[in-house]
Amino acid sequence: MQTWRQYRRKFVDVLKNLVKQEPEYTAKFLTGCYENLETKSNELFKSDLITLLGELGRDFSFQPRVLPLIFNGLMDFESQLLRADSIHAVREMYRNSKSNPPQNIVDILLLHLQDSYVIVHRAAVDVLRRNAHWLNEAQARGAIGI
Repeated sequence: MQTWRQYRRKFVDVLKNLVKQEPEYTAKFLTGCYENLETKSNELFKSDLITLLGELGRDFSFQPRVLPLIFNGLMDFESQLLRADSIHAVREMYRNSKSNPPQNIVDILLLHLQDSYVIVHRAAVDVLRRNAHWLNEAQARGAIGI
């Protein structure tokens, strides 16, 4: 088990470097790999990939390919870790963007404020707290319970 963790960590580090150096090639690999993984048996690796997809999505040209996968991660109720990492991936994608995430993504983030799993709830609170400008007035009131 320890060997797999070390191997996974090294592999993810290599992929991080490839995201920076060869984004087009890496985008094809990451999207294909992510789509073919089953959550239950590959939760940690799938969470690593969603994090990398969020970094890749910082480049606007990759968002159309990356955003549907992150959306799926946000809605993957087999894994709290994957949902939390998908929330952080949304934050990463729109960190320096002049545009906001699509409204359906913001709605899901608001939904995750009510999640019973602490890891998911805290991720949603953290991301929305730092990006309150993503919310319209009605959403902001709903988020704080007014």
